[in-house]
Amino acid sequence: AGGLRAETPLSPVHLKAARTVAGDVALSWIRRGRTDADAWSDGDVPLDEEVERYRVEILEGVAVRRTVEVTGPVCTYAAGDEIADFGTAQASLKLRIRQLGRLVAGLPAEAIVSIR
Repeated sequence: AGGLRAETPLSPVHLKAARTVAGDVALSWIRRGRTDADAWSDGDVPLDEEVERYRVEILEGVAVRRTVEVTGPVCTYAAGDEIADFGTAQASLKLRIRQLGRLVAGLPAEAIVSIR
């Protein structure tokens, strides 16, 4: 009844970035859901899609430097890729992350995150 908008995955929340011992950047976020997602108990909300997938875009201004698709709410941005994309390790990254639905790509979460 709601058309494609009702099928559109919500934007992820709580985007984080942490530098690993190996020099990579570990990205993480929390997915949101449209169905049965308002419970106050611990744990993840039920998955609305048949498969969990995300598109992660590393940005410089409005330019997309790298796009990666992952199957969970985590992504490793390899140190070598970061150097190739920016020339040096960054103190923060501009990210755009969206969950991929079976019919449409979800609403994007876009943020500049400090790398801890």
